[in-house]
Amino acid sequence: MYFYRESDDLPRDWQPDEGYLNTDQLEHHKNDLIASITWPDADPQKKYYCYDKSKEGKILKRMYFIEDRLVE
Repeated sequence: MYFYRESDDLPRDWQPDEGYLNTDQLEHHKNDLIASITWPDADPQKKYYCYDKSKEGKILKRMYFIEDRLVE
């Protein structure tokens, strides 16, 4: 599960574009990714990655949690 911030390139009402010459997929907006959550079937513990980013999308700080525990 991924969470993205709103931006000029990724507004609240954004929809993917499958145009012939121009495509716009969610994968093209990694600069706006602010958090992700993963949990494999074999290990029920949820793992969270949170990012503090600049407006340009540069990662300023990355935080990693397992359940509610911050992992250094």
